[in-house]
Amino acid sequence: MALDISVELLLVLFVVASVAGWVDAIAGGGGLLTVPAMLVVGLPPASAIATNKLQGSVGTLVAALFFIRRGAVSVSDNASAIITVCVGAVCGGFVITRVDVSLLDFIVPVLLASVAVYYLLFAGDLDASRTAPVERSYFNKTVVPGLGFYDGFFGPGTGSLMTSSYVAFRGMPIKTATAHAKVLNCASNVAALVSFLVFGEIALVVGVVMLVGQLIGAYFGARAAWTAGARLIKPMIVVMCLAMTAFTAYRAVGSWLA
Repeated sequence: MALDISVELLLVLFVVASVAGWVDAIAGGGGLLTVPAMLVVGLPPASAIATNKLQGSVGTLVAALFFIRRGAVSVSDNASAIITVCVGAVCGGFVITRVDVSLLDFIVPVLLASVAVYYLLFAGDLDASRTAPVERSYFNKTVVPGLGFYDGFFGPGTGSLMTSSYVAFRGMPIKTATAHAKVLNCASNVAALVSFLVFGEIALVVGVVMLVGQLIGAYFGARAAWTAGARLIKPMIVVMCLAMTAFTAYRAVGSWLA
């Protein structure tokens, strides 16, 4: 897709992507920054979403590789989860082209607010391991494809939802849960990106510029998450979930009043 954007605006998008990559690596929700920024500079909504998957895929890949190299997560041990999350993402991307998604504007704020409430009121010591309420193979066959479907179908808050699922259902410390979430989020992003490459319009220049910003932000965000653990990840997830709740609720109300 050809789009005439000034160097100054590209620099702004680079900075936004860097910040979003940092946020995404820690808590998820970077799309809350990047998608509106691309809309403001003139990208059509469909192109903004497709381009966001391009630069977001690279950001999650950098974060995932960071955690893999530090032994926090193994790709081979999570092969089945990677496969099922990709299947879910492709199915979500397929369904979104054929159904009315307006109902999600009312469901998503409740979903994200629930995650924030969980961390604020019910989560215990997030740096400690706990007994897993859900067995791994069952988790990979049910929860994981559902998360992938959500990412391909809608997307906002996927990283936070994935981390929270590993904490709540698999009893993982939040750093380990974040590492697993980045691997899954990278896989689901790439699966959705393939669909967009085939059917969508990606603004290549914008995507490449923001991709570089994501690389930088994601690396430093992953380092911060690894070093700080729950004292940084927990508040970041709560803040991003509440911010995304407010954003989607505002959009839903605006759509209803229009």
